[in-house]
Amino acid sequence: MSLDGPGSGHPRQQAGYRALLQGAEAVWGTEVSAPRKNDQHTIALLCHDPADRRRLVRAVEAAGYRVIVPSPEETDPLVWSRADLVIVDEATAQQWKEVLLSTRTRDWEVPPSMVIALPRGKDAVRWLEAGFDDVIWLPPADTELIARLRILLQLRDRAEERGRQQVEIARTLLEHSPVGVYFFVEDRIIYVNRALAEWFGYRPEEVIGKMSPLDVVHPEDRSEVQERIRQRLAGEAESAHYVFRGVRKDGTVIYCEAFGHRVDYEGRPAIVGTLIDVTEWKQTEEMLRRSVSQLILLHQVGREIAATMDLEALIQQAVRLIQQAFGYHHVALFLLDQERNALVMRARAGQFVDLFPPDHQVPLGKGLVGWAAKHGERELANDVSKDPRYINFYPDRIPTRSELCVPIRIGNEVIGVLDTQSPDLNAFDESDVMVMATLADQIGVAIHNIRLYRAEQRERELAEALAETAAVVGGTLDLGQVLEGILNQVQRVVAGDAFNISLIEGDHARIVRARGYERVGKATEILDLSIPLHSLYGLSKMVQTGAPVVVPDTAAERRWVHKPGWEWIRSYVGAPIRVKGLTVGFLNVDGTRPGQFGPEDARRLQAFADQVGTAIENARLYQQLQKYAEDLEMRVQERTAQLAAQYARLEAILRSTTDGIVVADRQGNIHQANPVAQAWLERTLSIDDARRLREVIRDLAARAEERPEEVLELTGLDLEMRAAPIAGGEREELAVVAIHDVTRLRALDRMRSRFISNISHELRTPLATIKLYASLMRRQPAHWAEHLKPLEREVDRLVELVEDILEFSRIDAGRVALSLEKTSLHRLAQSAVERHRVMAQEKGITLEQRPPEEEVVVEVDPERMREVLDNLMTNAIRYTPSGGRVTVSVGRKEAEDRMWAVVTVADTGIGIPEEELPFIFDRFFRGETPRRMQIPGTGLGLAIVKELVEMHGGWVTVESKEGEGSTFTVWLPLAG
Repeated sequence: MSLDGPGSGHPRQQAGYRALLQGAEAVWGTEVSAPRKNDQHTIALLCHDPADRRRLVRAVEAAGYRVIVPSPEETDPLVWSRADLVIVDEATAQQWKEVLLSTRTRDWEVPPSMVIALPRGKDAVRWLEAGFDDVIWLPPADTELIARLRILLQLRDRAEERGRQQVEIARTLLEHSPVGVYFFVEDRIIYVNRALAEWFGYRPEEVIGKMSPLDVVHPEDRSEVQERIRQRLAGEAESAHYVFRGVRKDGTVIYCEAFGHRVDYEGRPAIVGTLIDVTEWKQTEEMLRRSVSQLILLHQVGREIAATMDLEALIQQAVRLIQQAFGYHHVALFLLDQERNALVMRARAGQFVDLFPPDHQVPLGKGLVGWAAKHGERELANDVSKDPRYINFYPDRIPTRSELCVPIRIGNEVIGVLDTQSPDLNAFDESDVMVMATLADQIGVAIHNIRLYRAEQRERELAEALAETAAVVGGTLDLGQVLEGILNQVQRVVAGDAFNISLIEGDHARIVRARGYERVGKATEILDLSIPLHSLYGLSKMVQTGAPVVVPDTAAERRWVHKPGWEWIRSYVGAPIRVKGLTVGFLNVDGTRPGQFGPEDARRLQAFADQVGTAIENARLYQQLQKYAEDLEMRVQERTAQLAAQYARLEAILRSTTDGIVVADRQGNIHQANPVAQAWLERTLSIDDARRLREVIRDLAARAEERPEEVLELTGLDLEMRAAPIAGGEREELAVVAIHDVTRLRALDRMRSRFISNISHELRTPLATIKLYASLMRRQPAHWAEHLKPLEREVDRLVELVEDILEFSRIDAGRVALSLEKTSLHRLAQSAVERHRVMAQEKGITLEQRPPEEEVVVEVDPERMREVLDNLMTNAIRYTPSGGRVTVSVGRKEAEDRMWAVVTVADTGIGIPEEELPFIFDRFFRGETPRRMQIPGTGLGLAIVKELVEMHGGWVTVESKEGEGSTFTVWLPLAG
């Protein structure tokens, strides 16, 4: 836009320019006229007398001027504005005066004017006072008239030149001024300078005539600006001075200080004024305001910190004050949970309060909050979308675009993070960082002080509670009363919701005392509840380690066993109750919130658990003392009786034992002897044998410290003798000599020797025969078939012998397993008879079987029972001479008040001498007659029979008379 004179540019631009000059006059107090440029001066002539008018036209035109002669009624200001000078006569002067006053009132440009008056000097002063520039008297001389015209026109030209210079100066000032200049009429801008247009991001031609002043005003400020414009246009205020927010073409906001003045333009009110960009000033003012707010906040937070020792109240109040004072969208305070290795949101305020879950936590090192905590550094992200560390844990709820995180420290240790978030870009600056850092430091100091105060308070409470517990423990020996008192004190110092004491009974822990479970509806269920030790992680671990256990979050502990109805337990701390190094019970505390317990709670709980252990030990000792006191009198009363009973028992033992017992001194004098020893010494032995026995007793007693042993062989009696010293406080040293009758054992040993001799013979005989026939077969191949049969017979005999020996070894080793099944005893006997019929026939013996009257069923191992019957029948045939008889019968017989199944093998053989009957079932025993008759055998057959029958729950009996035969009966339980 240019500020050229009225001869160029758009008419609205020219009008705006003139109005702007008028406004400048009003503002600056200096008259500024618009410049005019004409190649030839124009004179307007208004004369009532036609003759005078013609004469004046000729004179003026002769002087080289252009003349216009409007009619006296023509008063349009635009007609007069085309003239450089107006000449009127006295008759029309009054009419021109009114036109002159009208045009000047409307701020239109009016040319200089001259009045030709008659007579000379009449009313000259009046016309000059009315506004005319000169007065000339009629009749004027042409030369005088022209001279006066030239003087007036020269004065006008010089004024116009001065006006042009002033306008150029004004144009230069307006176009190059840093101050914005505007002019508008009603709702349309008709002029702005370049500075103002550029502030708002426009070119002047985009604004002039096209925009309203309110188009560049922030929507929130439009009503106020519109009211101020209305007041000035309505004449309620001539000028105004105020600040508003403007909106640039790109949408950014600037602050503008407006100065405006009301002017009249073309008969209408208009406003001319200036604008100054005060954005930096407003930003500085805002910074100062924020600094003052920050100082006030710091003072308030410091005062709040000093006024409370409640950590929860402190962090809630601090977060609320920060959010309210600075208007942040969201402020949160996180504290580090070492157990979970995460930051837990403990307080929040602002527009995001309801968008976070109540238990929100951030893993250490994750997101900007976790990063600030892990690295101990302030983190500012004014566009979180460009920061790879940023994590929105709830993107569907929280529209964060800027975030500021400041670590909270105690010394060099990071204990939490102060977090501020905003949905706007570039929401934070360095001042926010500094104030948040200062607040974080103050909060860290406050938390440290509160922790110290709490620690001191907790230690004092712990000491008082332990003292009161010790008083309870020391004041009563009633365990139930002590446990109640301990639970009362634990509630004071451990911030739990439910408490219990359980004692170990076998592999279970039974709860014996409980508190607080009524609040969760478990008061009845908890009492006498028995819990397997292996089923709960905490109990099993305490048994293994003997140390307390803390579970900060049961939901996060994979080893925690979740039981239906007990989901309310979200945290747990337990301490083992130990007595003499053994865990005998547990002191348990349950919490309803995660993170409710830590190592400090475990330490406190263990102190009480130790007192429970002391109380249990005291109660146990007290109970033992009471029991001892009650028993002591009984023991005193019973002691004599016990001693008498012991003496009587000793006498009874000594009298009932089959061994001889002798108490003698080291010189061999006998002080005491039991009946068996007395019988040997005084009655049953011969004089010589009794003397020999006394001599050995004397010798052994003298060497009792050596614990000597000796076997004394007397007539028909073998005695094994051992001596040992008797420990006691008596002055005389005594020794006990035990005398054991080993006659039978020695006989058995001799029997074993005989067996070895017999078995050696039995083995040598078939082996020698086998060797003989093998030699014969080698030397006489032609008679090979004749020698094979006796060879096979000797091999069978040898196999039978070896099998008997192996069978007994299996029985002794317990490797014989019975496979029981219900079986007909008659069929077993019948089968055995058939197996031995050929053997009986070869020897000329009659073999007979008698069937039972009714079926006899037994539950036996058929194979083992065949072995029993085979042994009995083989012996019967072997020891019965030719012409004899062997009879097998099956039936039922009563014995011991019940019915038994019996199978009997009777023969008419050589019989058994009466003196040998007690030994026939002994291993390796063979009678004298079979050995003399050289009847083959090992002495194991009947012993095997006895063992196998007894394994089936039965027994074997024998009836025999020498020279008449023998009858063997097997007794077996009937099958149920």
